[in-house]
Amino acid sequence: MHKALLAAVVLSLLSAVAAAPVAEAGEVEPTISGGGLSLVVMTHVVGEPSPGTVVQVECTPDDPVLPQYVRLGFDAQGRATVAAGDTQGWQPYYPFLESGWALRSSVFPAAQSTCTLTEIDTGGATDVAWTCEYGVIGVLRFPCTDEPGPPPNTFAATLGAGPGPVTVLIEAESPTVVFEAVQVTFTNTYTAEPVNTAPNFTG
Repeated sequence: MHKALLAAVVLSLLSAVAAAPVAEAGEVEPTISGGGLSLVVMTHVVGEPSPGTVVQVECTPDDPVLPQYVRLGFDAQGRATVAAGDTQGWQPYYPFLESGWALRSSVFPAAQSTCTLTEIDTGGATDVAWTCEYGVIGVLRFPCTDEPGPPPNTFAATLGAGPGPVTVLIEAESPTVVFEAVQVTFTNTYTAEPVNTAPNFTG
């Protein structure tokens, strides 16, 4: 049952990349060819438009495959924007009618690594939740967690409440690990404040 679910997630992520529209000038369309690492960050907006959000990603240990510190911006509709600052190594990602950020690599880091994702600016959201979709070929492991502790025993979460931090376990370069795809999505809900009107007395 778990293998079937894993295969479905991998196929879903691969299909999303294949179906993505052509990137506009100056934007790189991420692709997967034969395996490798794929880390995607998305946001969804529910309710009122937001002023925009920022997701911070910190990866450790230091490795050329994983930028150590980036800030990924999203606009009022939850689409990727470069307004937030440093996006080194990450590229805009366009699955279907959505938009997010993707880090793609044909190789894995030299050592097992972690990337911690936190929505440091929620745009004033009244509620924040996150989900983790994943597919790993070559090792049976849940790559996401919101609990502190050493990997891999605590990595067994697929959703949670709040803006994070969400920690993703990145597998090391290995003859047995050929593919890892993880997508973390933050869903931000915005509720309009009620308008108070003063009573109109006549007499």
